[in-house]
Amino acid sequence: MLERAAYWSVRAGSVLHLRLDTSEGGLGLTSADAAALTQSRATASIVALWLGVLLVVVIGSRTTAVLGTGMLAVAYLALGLVPGDAMLVPFLMIGAGLGIAKSAFFVLAAQATLGRERGFGSWVQLFLLLHIAVNIGGFLGPVVLGVSRDAWSSLPAAFGVSAIIAALVSLGLAVIPAPPRLPAVAPVSSRNLGAVFVFFALVLGYQVANDLAFVDGLAAINLIVVVPLCLLTAFAHGHVERVGALSVIGVGLGLTAIVAIAGLDNALGMVLLSVAEVLTLALVLGRLALGRSPGLAALMVVLWTTTERLGGVALSDTEPSSLLRTTAGLWCLLGGLALVIWGPRLQALLQVSHDASTPTTAP
Repeated sequence: MLERAAYWSVRAGSVLHLRLDTSEGGLGLTSADAAALTQSRATASIVALWLGVLLVVVIGSRTTAVLGTGMLAVAYLALGLVPGDAMLVPFLMIGAGLGIAKSAFFVLAAQATLGRERGFGSWVQLFLLLHIAVNIGGFLGPVVLGVSRDAWSSLPAAFGVSAIIAALVSLGLAVIPAPPRLPAVAPVSSRNLGAVFVFFALVLGYQVANDLAFVDGLAAINLIVVVPLCLLTAFAHGHVERVGALSVIGVGLGLTAIVAIAGLDNALGMVLLSVAEVLTLALVLGRLALGRSPGLAALMVVLWTTTERLGGVALSDTEPSSLLRTTAGLWCLLGGLALVIWGPRLQALLQVSHDASTPTTAP
């Protein structure tokens, strides 16, 4: 939650910093230059997600998380100090830090719940609580920016506050107890990998459609809906499992498609998007990772987040076209229908059985 609050404070403030005139303490960049920097951050985060998975394997999840959040702290501080012609460096560092940290965070969550795949304290419940923290942190980000900027009348000072928060998160991750290793599993088959890529081809339109339909001015509605629904799902996920997780995700895609295609940029549209968010993002990572290979679960996290970043790239244009929104909505609708109909068969193809070996302590 703290990391998200720091990031969204910087994300909101960086736009002001880039666009404000130099007489007002900004850099006075054109909208095209500002959009190019934003897109560079999104692109860097996509590449860094895959680098993060590699680092988790080589140096461990905790060390990778410390590295990613540490990079964010340095980047936030640099954002308020470097001149405009060097602004690409902190933006690339923010994207890289985000990707590396996110890959590590989800592996840490899986390790923290090792052996508790069902019931209280399970991977599903922890992930859903994590998703609540992410939403609350995102809502608090602009508040942190506003309070910091008013206190010191300076955007660079506000970035410094976010840098301190990110540094404290990195320090906290460095001193937490070492997580257990994930258990050994059967090798991932070509059938498993094929099912993963088929699934992500079906959901590829979701993040783009969601981001294009989301209305920032109604973000409070998103928080009000998502938090109680995540709590409800955390304690009732067994019922979702009986229906079929992929079929439930298909319903979420369908709701998102309706909002995107119909252009519901009102309170009703935000409520539907919020319900769809819990049915898709929370469940795809919280349910589908259970009983799977850790490597396969990590691949699913990276692929899902890559589709999330595609939404950010789509929004890098100041005025995304209605054709893009409609196309993403139709892709979402077709993918949702396919998951509702064939979800159980596809889910069976994702199964990988665990070995009974005892976990050991990871570095």
